[in-house]
Amino acid sequence: MSLPEITNPEPQEWKTRVRTSKHLNRLGFVTIKSLRGPSEAPPCTVRHDVPAVVFELSVLTGNIWHDFNNVIIRLYLTSRRFNGEVQFLITNLKPWFVKKYSVILKKLSRYEIIDFDRNKEIHCYPRALIGFGGIAIFGILPNLPPKGYTMLDFRLFIREAYSLPKDVPLSYRDKPEKKPRLMLINRGETRRLLNIKEVAKSAEELGFEVVVVEPKRDLNVTKIAKAVDSFDALMGVHGAGLTNMIFLRTNAAMIQVVPTGNWSHRREVLRLAREGNEIARCRVHD
Repeated sequence: MSLPEITNPEPQEWKTRVRTSKHLNRLGFVTIKSLRGPSEAPPCTVRHDVPAVVFELSVLTGNIWHDFNNVIIRLYLTSRRFNGEVQFLITNLKPWFVKKYSVILKKLSRYEIIDFDRNKEIHCYPRALIGFGGIAIFGILPNLPPKGYTMLDFRLFIREAYSLPKDVPLSYRDKPEKKPRLMLINRGETRRLLNIKEVAKSAEELGFEVVVVEPKRDLNVTKIAKAVDSFDALMGVHGAGLTNMIFLRTNAAMIQVVPTGNWSHRREVLRLAREGNEIARCRVHD
């Protein structure tokens, strides 16, 4: 990839990692080289009128938490400003990721994704952004570039991408006979609720319509988004499954069960709970 419009009397070459949220030795490098002028650039075989975003689908993907925290939120921050007029070049491309999150990727870019490692063409772009900037854990810092975006903006973008109903705040004042719905997430092997039946029964006695689900990695994201949107509350033990709170409506509740004892993530989880969660204006409990 070359940028012919750049001129530099003293050409330089350096390498940068196309990173996600952490600096890992296993992440690959992309070589960036400055030129004295257009004549030093290899001839373009494909010219583009839109900017490019180059990023990697690294080892930090595989469950919905890492997918959103390490890639999707960061890609949204990097590319949303272009309103679809941007092209993605992905190194270490994972076809399953592109397929699973095709709805989001197509909402962010109107152009075909290019496999950075396999494509042999010389693509020329007017501008290229390499990698993602840092953000808070599963959050956005509005004061950092690009300024102005918030997690509320991101949540509304996700609702639009998956064609979820208009985000009208939940209210039962006009329908006192209707029971609020609770999605109770039960993890597969670790951090399970051993008394899941008793928990569900207690919630039903409190007036909830309870549905117990066991999220799988191969679940269709569109289906799970529409399912979560139909619930008033989401409850489960701390884990990737609670990332689905991104699909809750305004005024919905997310109830997080935090294990006790000497647990490495407990301090961070409690910090997030104290600060509140702007993502869906949820009430978070431990």
